[in-house]
Amino acid sequence: MTQYGAIQVTPTNLELMTEKEALGVHQNFKQVLNQADYPINIYSLQRDLELQPYAEYLKDRFSIRRELWEDYLRYCSRLNDESLVTTEHYITTPVTASGRGFLASVLDSETREDLESEVQRRTQQITDSLNTANLSATEIPAEELETSHSNPTPRYVSTGQEYRRALIITEYPSQLELAWPLELLRVDGKIDVAQLIKPRDSANTVSTLNRLKEKLNAEINSRLASGFLDTNELESKLDAVDWMLDKLANREQQAFDYAVYISTHADNKEDCNQAFQQLKSRLKRMGIGFEEPVFRTDQAQKACNPLQLDPLQETQLQLSDSAAAGFPFATRTINQSSGIIYGEDQYDGTPILQDRFQWHAPHLARFGATGSGKTFHTKIELLRAILAYPDIQIIVIDPKNEYHNLIKALNGQTYTVQDRPEKLGKASCFQVTSRGQSENIPEIIDLIEHLYQVTSQNDRRTLVVADEAHNVSGVGRGREILTRWVREARDTSTAITLVSQSANDFTQYTEGRTLLDQMPGKLFFRHERVSQEMIDHFQLSEQEEIDLYDLKTGTDAQYSEAVMKVSGRLDAKIRVHATPTEHRLIEQ
Repeated sequence: MTQYGAIQVTPTNLELMTEKEALGVHQNFKQVLNQADYPINIYSLQRDLELQPYAEYLKDRFSIRRELWEDYLRYCSRLNDESLVTTEHYITTPVTASGRGFLASVLDSETREDLESEVQRRTQQITDSLNTANLSATEIPAEELETSHSNPTPRYVSTGQEYRRALIITEYPSQLELAWPLELLRVDGKIDVAQLIKPRDSANTVSTLNRLKEKLNAEINSRLASGFLDTNELESKLDAVDWMLDKLANREQQAFDYAVYISTHADNKEDCNQAFQQLKSRLKRMGIGFEEPVFRTDQAQKACNPLQLDPLQETQLQLSDSAAAGFPFATRTINQSSGIIYGEDQYDGTPILQDRFQWHAPHLARFGATGSGKTFHTKIELLRAILAYPDIQIIVIDPKNEYHNLIKALNGQTYTVQDRPEKLGKASCFQVTSRGQSENIPEIIDLIEHLYQVTSQNDRRTLVVADEAHNVSGVGRGREILTRWVREARDTSTAITLVSQSANDFTQYTEGRTLLDQMPGKLFFRHERVSQEMIDHFQLSEQEEIDLYDLKTGTDAQYSEAVMKVSGRLDAKIRVHATPTEHRLIEQ
């Protein structure tokens, strides 16, 4: 009997990391492999990106304006029709009774408890290790994999659902790039990649390598003695063997049996074959050897199933560095059906669907220079929040007097910052009587304290926007009240959005940095200046720093761009599009 521990991994974004940060991820993944005394199987499974569950979520949720709702659904439908795919990453570890000295045919309750205990030990060890990196790993019931990814189909035989073809990796280049499977997962089609990794006994591995070394030396000497001078290939293999022996002797690396199986699948034979040919071309370009198991296709498909033991055993000896280079957890995925679409991933067009009320705290900060698109994006979120959360209450603190028309379109009420209403309707805007006056700042701080008291007594979902927040962050009392509100607002389902021209308005203060640490979501639009305090506090990579200067705005393109970060969930460069109705309501 075999029981499986199953883990789902939320990916990270290697492309926005520095070389040093990416190396750290590689080292962390290598450590996961090195500490395991059991098999670890990694599956990257692709499926069509379906926004239908999200569309069902939005169904009958229109309020205030039907055309706004219909336009947003058309936008979702367009994204759904663009043949996008999403990748889900899983790790399984099989525990077999016979492999642990038990009689598989006689499984009493004590034996089952032992199996379950071992499954729990392994999954806990893996999740603890991965959650210390820029990843999020969660244990899931193995039954979820069984229902989602069972019954793989053989080559060109339809089950009424799809067609499949498979490849086995047979040879690797001497140096594997970190996260090399990503190049395969980006083929135009649906690709599944299974990496099966099993620790090898070091002593037996050294003995095997020594025998291979003797054989290579003998063959080289024989060829030289016979007058053949072309021994470069043999000498290259000998160098590789010496390198492995040296790493194992110094305990710098561990040895693994490593197998990679790849499967393309599609609804019809033509699409399946097209993806298969692209896959082969990409493997050739990467210098990776492969073969198609023509007479063992059904067995290869089983190897791509998370709840099947490997029937092929087409493994190769790999050391820790090479096995860890197969890091696949760097794709975009959608694993929820609620929230709003904040934009589209710049790389592959995947919609960035996030429900901020499911974050560990529902707060978000937007930063960007004047004209970068941050206020426009804030208004998009307000319009979509009305659709996604019909019961939501919206409150806007508006020192620029730019939101009152939008609030009016939502049948809301506009006040001055001096007003102190005890009860608020569905949408409320507080604006200044005259822009730019310094005396407005104490009044705005007093207003924030009042709204803090009002929302703390209200358990309905509330979305608060504080625009020009740098005016408040520059005053000690303002920072203190904001920090207290943000820290305690989660308990009352209040989501706070701070909008400011630069994150440096907060990072230059200790209280400001503490405040930002309470906000999981960050959106960076184009900046005129990126301070060292910002780089250090947000751990911005060199690429991200460059991007902040070059991000497109709505004035120089048909969309604006931003870098969006959500702690433990998302790190992406996004494009921001508005629907025609959203654009009209925002620009009126």
